[in-house]
This record gives sequence, structure tokens and C-alpha cells, in this order.
Amino acid sequence: MAKTMANDETDNPDDEKKNDSDAPKAEGDQDKVDDAVSDIVKQESDEVLEAEDSHFKPTVSDFHPWYEKKRFWIPAIIILIVATILAIPKSRYATLSLVWKQNYQVQVLDSQTGLPVSDAMVSLDGRTAETNNQGKASLHVKIGSADLTISKKYYSSYIESQLVPFRVHGAIVFKLVASGRQVPITVTNKINGTPISDALVAAAGTDAKTNAKGMVTIVLPADSSTVKATINANGYNALNTTITVSAAALPANSLQLVPVGSAYFLSNASGTVDIDSANLDGSNVQAVVKGTGTEDPNNTQILASYDWKYVALIAQRGSTNQALYILDTNDNQLSKVDSTASGYTFDGWTSSDYLVYTTFNSNIAAGQPGTEALKSYDAPSGKLTTIDQANGAADNTITSNEVYDSVNVLSDGSIVYLKTWSGNTELSGLSDTVNSVQPNGGDKTTLLSVNANGYFSYDQAVAAGPSSVYYYLLQTNGGAVVYYEYQDGKVQQITGSAATAAQQAQSNFTTYYVSPSGQQTLWNSLVNGHSAVMVGDGNAGSPKQVALLDNTYNVYGWYGNNYILISKNNNELYIMPTSGVSNSNQLVKISNYL
Repeated sequence: MAKTMANDETDNPDDEKKNDSDAPKAEGDQDKVDDAVSDIVKQESDEVLEAEDSHFKPTVSDFHPWYEKKRFWIPAIIILIVATILAIPKSRYATLSLVWKQNYQVQVLDSQTGLPVSDAMVSLDGRTAETNNQGKASLHVKIGSADLTISKKYYSSYIESQLVPFRVHGAIVFKLVASGRQVPITVTNKINGTPISDALVAAAGTDAKTNAKGMVTIVLPADSSTVKATINANGYNALNTTITVSAAALPANSLQLVPVGSAYFLSNASGTVDIDSANLDGSNVQAVVKGTGTEDPNNTQILASYDWKYVALIAQRGSTNQALYILDTNDNQLSKVDSTASGYTFDGWTSSDYLVYTTFNSNIAAGQPGTEALKSYDAPSGKLTTIDQANGAADNTITSNEVYDSVNVLSDGSIVYLKTWSGNTELSGLSDTVNSVQPNGGDKTTLLSVNANGYFSYDQAVAAGPSSVYYYLLQTNGGAVVYYEYQDGKVQQITGSAATAAQQAQSNFTTYYVSPSGQQTLWNSLVNGHSAVMVGDGNAGSPKQVALLDNTYNVYGWYGNNYILISKNNNELYIMPTSGVSNSNQLVKISNYL
């Protein structure tokens, strides 16, 4: 056995070398080998990972630990805290009430009648409000719980904690228990009978507002049979009255208010010719301009502007001659406007508060210019304008003068007027003319000119409507009447049915009154011996009969856009609604006048 082993070791030298190389090394050498292998593997692995990470992973320089990412974790923590707080109802309202407010609406009703309780005091979270005529009030308060207090005199107060929620769906209803007697009241307009909303009824230390039907129930002390009361409403005169304390609906508790405003009229009740004013129901009559004692009752006239801001007066005040005055109804101050003539005639007001009038001067000799003049006065600015002056003509002992036969102030504010020659019209070169002009004197135009020799001097004109005029020129040769009409800035001859209409207008002689708004026209028509009060649109179209009165009544004019003034026997002044009345008993009398 030994020989054999010896032979294996010595017989193959290559194997011997091979075996020597494969033989185990010392322990230190083996560690070096292992480290080298690991380095190679790591290097190759890192290169692969780096190539992959370059596509979807941040570089080492972009990497931060979680505790450095404040922009992420701080909001997350806040959201978590808020969510935790909001999850608890009690802390939820306490927290959000710091920043969140809500419109909290209540409606207060009478527990017995179920009707709204107006002017009740509602308090919540330091805020207070009064209920309106529907018993409603709104308070802008923080959400959450707060003490609600509702109180009103002659009611038991309501005090209780209420939650103002995140969302409010309509008004929350609360009922008050009355400790007094519930008294129903109705308030209406005295002239047209319509209900008055939001009228404040105040009595016995409490008050209440009417609803859209003019009705309200006010609680008053049950131990009183009557109480003094004051009724106020926007656009109406205050009413001091007495209320009967009763739960029944009594006629005595149906109260009427008069619209704000004053009518002005002439009166000699004091012994002098005064300008008096009165409320629209005739109450509170007072003399705003006392007469001097020299006024002639037959020659004293007044004319109110469209809006009743101004009243023009023609009178002899301390003089033998007339003068023109303007009364400003805002302060009832009277100012003299024109005293240059011996006589004056009103032609009308424009809607822009120009007064148009004609003057007569007897001090100027016949045949000389200026015996008559057409003038205007701009009441707001105080400017006086001579629009036109009549001419005169003379030839030896023959004289003639122009006169203003008809001046019409139209609804658009323009003025059309007829000038004819009086006296001896045989003087050559004289023409009768129809003219138009603006109230400030501008745009003066001659629209029609005819030879004065060919017509009689009493040529006429009547209103065909609020913006048109018929002219009647009577020819001397054969007495034929030639009809013309002014319309839209032109004067044209008319024949046939248009001439027939002009002829009818001449016999009726209708006066048209345009409302302050310019949207309505008022006039009279005779119907079977009765006076029909008619209202149409701004051009007198679409006429509607609003009253049929006996023939002692006539249209006097407008008061505002909603009321009509009516005259009876030319010395009694009444008022009625534009909507109309069925008989004269429904007219409200203002006063007798001169």
C-alpha cells in the first residue's frame, strides 16, 4: 500500500502541479479572494441599479427624510385635528362660530289668531331686529347656540336657547301669547278706497303694521274701552284718531288716510280774495296768501302747474293794474313776475314748468306794435321771456293791430298760436298766420300765412287733441269755411271726414288735460245731457269713461297721475281716483272756491 501511494504521487508530474494549484490556501488569502469577488458583484449590481433608477427614482441629492417634509405633514396634522374637532357636535359649533355667521330668520305669530305680530323685538347673540308687517325678522349671527328673546307689549315674552344651524331653510315660526285684547284694524286710502300696506298703527304704548290688505290686529289693554291712536303711512297724512277696543271688526276701526298733498284755490270767505290751501279731503284749510283788499273777484285768476309745485296768480294787489305772480308751494312764498302790462291771460303750463301767458297793454296807441305780447316764465330758473310781440299798422287815420286769437300749449311742450289782424284789414300786406315756437322762444316758425283781406277777423282754433289743433278760417267771398289742422309740426288743409271731425270739435270745444307723466289725457264729453269724464292715453287714444255725472260737473284737471279734480257749478272742487267712480256721492269734496 505504501508503494502504490508513492507511485501515484511521483509518476504524474502534471497532476502534481495541478493538485498543488487547487490545494487550499492559507486562511488570509481566502479572505482576499472573497472580498475581491464581492467587489466585482457589487460594482456590477450598482451599475445596473443606477441605470434603472435614473428612469424613475430620485437622485440621492433629492432624497429627504420624512421629518424634513413640513409642507406635507403639517397640513396633514391640521386636517386631522380639524376633522377630529368637527366630528364632535359640541366642539364643531364652538369652533366654526368663530368664523361662520348665518342669516337666522324668524316669524312671530299670534298664538290665538295665527296672524303676524309686527314690530316685535327679536334679540339673538347680541343682535336685535323688529318684525315687519309679516311678522318676520332676520338677524346675521354666529352659528351655534344662543338665547333667543322675543318681546312685545301686551304679549308674554318668549325666552329660550336656540341653535343657529349651518344651513337655514326658511323662517322659524314662534308664537306669542297675548295678554291683552286683540283688536282688528283696517286702513285704506280715503280717495280711492285701496288698502294701505305698512301703515303703522300706534296706540297705548304699542304699535303694529298693516299687511298688503291694509289689515292688522293690534293687542291693546283689555281694561280700556277706547284708546287714542295715531296712524302713519308713507305718502299719506298722519291721522290722529280713537280706536274702540273690541275683538270684533267694527266700522269705527276702519280707518282712512288722505294722500299727502295740498290743493290751492281762490276763496273770499274771509272777506278778501285769498289763495287758500287744503288737504285733498278738504281738511286743514288755511289762507297761504292773504288778499290786500284791492283784488277784483271777477278778474283774479290762478292756474296750477302740472305737478302743483307752482301756482300762477293774476290779481290787482294794491294797484289799479293787474300783475302776474308765482306762488312756490314748497314754502308758500309769493313772488311778482311781471307788472309791465295792464292785463294778463293764462295760456297754460308746460310739463317742464314753463308758464305761457298773453299780455295786453292799453297804454300803447292803436296801430303801434306791442299792444299784445306772448310771454313765458320758467318757474324753476325765474327767467322771463318775450316769445312774440304783436305788430301794428297805420296809414293816416287807418289803424290795425295783431291779436293772439288762440294760443295752445301742446303735450310735447311746444306752443302753436294764431295771430290775426283786428281793425282795418284793408291795409295792404297784412297776413294772418299760424305759428309754432318753443317756450324758451326758440325754433319760432310760421306754419301758415293767409291774406288778412280774404278772411274775417274772428278766425278760430280749438284743440283736436293734446298734440293737435283745428283751425277755422272763414272766407269773405261766399262765407266758405276752410279747415286746417296742425299735426306733427305742420299745418295742412283738411277736407271730407277730417273736416267733419273739425266741425264737430268746434261745437264741442273740448279741453284736453295731459297728466304730469304725459302718459294719460283727461277730458269731458257730453253723453245724453250728462258729463262723461274720459281718460285716454297720452294722445287721447283708447278712451275710457271713468265717471258719468250730471251736467253741473266738469273736469278741472289732474292732481298727480292718480287723481282727477272735478268742478261743480264752477265753485265747488272735488277729487276722485283715475280708476273712476260710479256716482257723484263717491267724490271727495275739497272745498268751495271763488
